[in-house]
Amino acid sequence: MLFPMLLATLLHRPSLADEGPTLDTAAVLQQFPLNKGASWTYAGEAEWTVHDTRKVRTGRVRTVMEVLQFIPGEAGFAAVVRGFPMDLAWYEPGRGNSISVLICKRGRLYQESSRSPKGAAAKARQLLADRAYPPQGAEPFLDLPLRPGKSWAHVPGRDDNMYAWVVEGSEPRPFSAPGVARGASFPAFTASFSTNPDLRTLEFAPGIGITGFAYEHHGAVARTRVRLVAYRP
Repeated sequence: MLFPMLLATLLHRPSLADEGPTLDTAAVLQQFPLNKGASWTYAGEAEWTVHDTRKVRTGRVRTVMEVLQFIPGEAGFAAVVRGFPMDLAWYEPGRGNSISVLICKRGRLYQESSRSPKGAAAKARQLLADRAYPPQGAEPFLDLPLRPGKSWAHVPGRDDNMYAWVVEGSEPRPFSAPGVARGASFPAFTASFSTNPDLRTLEFAPGIGITGFAYEHHGAVARTRVRLVAYRP
């Protein structure tokens, strides 16, 4: 009888994303100020494999994430953004800036894609009103507050930190980007999501937001790394 009870306990153990404190809407916005008109400019380098060939190209990348609309809700909020930096995975030159809906509930942020700002706003309102959102198995790209060693969106049964966001650590880091007070230092967290085929790395500084993103595919060449170079609150 003891073994079945122990097994049931393990199978129903809450994920690490459910442990620890969660933030209310105001606290999330203090850490990630997604107010309308805010923008983050990123610059860096990329390598990509040309379609139907084995040729690898390299080039500079510069992109802007801008909040087009902020939509409050009873249980969280949504932001319609253009140029979400995590969409730079599998970068190719000439690809237009993406439109995304960022949904925040219980301190966790989820990304949903959209074809247009108007469609994104409608989708944001629908998801905010949906009490069943996020669906079971949905993976947030950010679970605030961050702390070294925190993990979320992991696959049940795995204990190797694969297929999960893991906060590797943090360190005080000054940002010289326009829009950031001169000499201001922020605790910059680094979180990674590692799978067999690829690796995503996100840098986040509470009070500023996403300060860097990197992507690397382990097969066909596809690498991108950008850092924050300008911020407009």
